[in-house]
Amino acid sequence: MKSVGCKILLAFLLMSATLFAQETKEERIKKTIEQYAQSIDASADFTDLQTQLEGLYDNPIDLNTASREELSKLFLLTQIQINNLLAHIAENGKLISTLELQSIDGFELEDIERILPFISVDEQLEKPFWDEVKHGYNNIILRTVKLAETPAGYTNGKYPGSPFHLYGKYNFVASTRLSAGITADKDEGEEFFKGSQKQGFDFYSAHLFYTGKKLIRKIAVGDFQMQTGQGLVLWTGFAPSKTADATNVLRDASGLLPYKSAGEYRFMRGGAYTLALGKSVALTQFFSYKKIDANIFNQDTLTTKDDYFSSIYQSGYHRTTAELATKHQLNEFLTGGDLSYTKGMFKVGVSAMYGSYGIPFQPAKDSGVKSYRFSGKNFYNVGVNYRYLFRNIYFFGETAAGVLGSYATINGALISLHPTLQASIINRNYSAGYFAPYSNGFSEATDNTNEKGTYIGMQWKPKPQFIFNGYFDAYSFPWLKYLVSSPGTIGKDALIDFLYIPNKKFSLNLRFKREEKEHNISSSYNNTEVQLQTNLRQSMRAEIHFKPSPEWTLQSRVESVFYSEKTTATVGHGFLGYQGVAWQPMKKRYSITARYYLFDINDYNARIYAYEDDMPFVFSIPSFSGQGMKYYAVVSYKINRKIKLYAKATRTEYLNQNTIGSGNDLINAPHKTEFKLQMNIGF
Repeated sequence: MKSVGCKILLAFLLMSATLFAQETKEERIKKTIEQYAQSIDASADFTDLQTQLEGLYDNPIDLNTASREELSKLFLLTQIQINNLLAHIAENGKLISTLELQSIDGFELEDIERILPFISVDEQLEKPFWDEVKHGYNNIILRTVKLAETPAGYTNGKYPGSPFHLYGKYNFVASTRLSAGITADKDEGEEFFKGSQKQGFDFYSAHLFYTGKKLIRKIAVGDFQMQTGQGLVLWTGFAPSKTADATNVLRDASGLLPYKSAGEYRFMRGGAYTLALGKSVALTQFFSYKKIDANIFNQDTLTTKDDYFSSIYQSGYHRTTAELATKHQLNEFLTGGDLSYTKGMFKVGVSAMYGSYGIPFQPAKDSGVKSYRFSGKNFYNVGVNYRYLFRNIYFFGETAAGVLGSYATINGALISLHPTLQASIINRNYSAGYFAPYSNGFSEATDNTNEKGTYIGMQWKPKPQFIFNGYFDAYSFPWLKYLVSSPGTIGKDALIDFLYIPNKKFSLNLRFKREEKEHNISSSYNNTEVQLQTNLRQSMRAEIHFKPSPEWTLQSRVESVFYSEKTTATVGHGFLGYQGVAWQPMKKRYSITARYYLFDINDYNARIYAYEDDMPFVFSIPSFSGQGMKYYAVVSYKINRKIKLYAKATRTEYLNQNTIGSGNDLINAPHKTEFKLQMNIGF
């Protein structure tokens, strides 16, 4: 770069960075998570993402020494950007400043601003381990949640516990080297230090996690997560599939990670380690044993048949007699590992997992489904994954095998067609019998089985302030599945998304999405011949963010959904609009965020999801159906440097119904009111 141009660029970026630095840690992380959440039309848990971003904020990644795996942890860079960054450093030497990033292809100003809090180029001498432990950081979170209304389960005696949801978490972090903590959670309706829960909380989780830089790279004791390849063998934790960021589809596995969430199923419990066998080879092995919830069927003692289970119960609720009957009924043993070789822009890995249940698994009594689904006590998965950069094309994929000759394969590419134009393509083929209970690869369905498809995505940035995203996904289900009692059904998804960001104060997002799938006709269930129909769902969204001053932020959205069933002539319409406002007065200890919704949705199939503000480590993407209004307010108050309080009040009022919910969760009123209170203590 010429010196004059460099000085102008550095001055401009320095000014931008100064403005950007006005955001607090909490605001920056919240904003980053919201960018993901706004593009996902379903409920999701972003605890893992927030945990990693907080760690990166406190201990930024050094771009000059970071590996591809470490850069991928940002969740904010595409693989093409990571490739260009690594190639730039290899060719030109270490970065002098983070401001140099704009000289690298694919890094626009908004990209740099987004990652600045999580990166550095300051090479610091590694402190002795015990010095880092001595200066470690402690964090405590205490939270309670309660409904103002009383669900039927408390009046009919089905819920013996208190209506309070209680949550506690302690975590100790020493730089990037050590993390230790414990999480405890009690759901509403569960007993507490009495009855069925004499041990107090219904769920406890603890972890001890060490990260090194020599032979021992990672050690995990207690609860942990594991990610390999493209997720076909094993992937726990955050992993979105189809989002409005159409080219961000590659899974970049982080290997071992500590588990800090309150979910009661998708994690490992035991021990694991990662060793660096030279500069290019890494070996990870893990062992896990835990009791999980399952529906157990006891055979007659007069027969020779063994007991079996038909499904794993994942909700985590243990309130009623039926729910308690599933608790910790099934022993699960898992072991496996991952061996990878990395050389420059090439990586190949082999991952494997063996699992064993205490009693056999038998799928539900559906003859069509049961004919191809796994049954038994023992299973395994073995996969080979790869990544390779060839010029401007980044190839990736994984092929895995399971019991009874089942298989799953996914192959794709990220293509840089032009500095302003990126493309992605993924082809997947998951056999009907593939069984991998901890997989989480790219797919339309919730598991990686019985699916074929091809996805094409494009992202175009003709100007820094204009971003166009779009994708088309065509898929089929070769065999039977839920609500589809005929083989060979097909589906198609398409999305077009436009984002306009002319300055730091304003952004406009326009989105159109179309989904077309085949399902059973409900009236055909009792017929000998199953009849199918094509269901069409189309949605349109317009959203505006406006920041009239440093203290105020306004957010507005309108969204409309049209749903139709061609054969039965069923038609559903949905409309949702909201206005949000956030007030964060500078140099004050408090902030307030509020939002008001109006919705009119006459069919559950036309439901609309909307991400809403909440407290740290609480994520809410509720769905709306029916007719009514909703409003909430979140208030935060910083007592001192160590203690911060949060409170949230939410109320939903329905105009077309007199009750909410059903069964034990039935509220005999047309409204639902929820209160949350949380305290964060850091020292």
